[in-house]
Amino acid sequence: MGRPPKHYTAHNKTQTLKEWAKELGVSIATLRARLYNRLPRDKVFTSVKRGRTAKLALTYGGFRLTYREWAAKMKISETTIRARIHRGWTVKDALTIPVGEERPTIEGEGDDDTADSGDREE
Repeated sequence: MGRPPKHYTAHNKTQTLKEWAKELGVSIATLRARLYNRLPRDKVFTSVKRGRTAKLALTYGGFRLTYREWAAKMKISETTIRARIHRGWTVKDALTIPVGEERPTIEGEGDDDTADSGDREE
């Protein structure tokens, strides 16, 4: 027989991770990650998604949009855009090079377009 589930108290309520996840609409993995990162209990047990699932903004051509919005506009999947930025592609290359084409090996002229990973839409 396994151990009984651990209970967590926040906001004057005590529940298991499974119960918290269901109530907040976030995954148990998200709650575990928040606990692992030692966030305060009131931040762990909140429905506001943090980290990778937050909406991050990219600025290109004078427009600031989320990854999802750029994906729809540029007809490239959000996953592809995120992977390209993660691999160090410039925002311009990540958004404008068609899927399947190679990125140029010579760096561009240093455009001012940015991936603002710290900014979140609210």
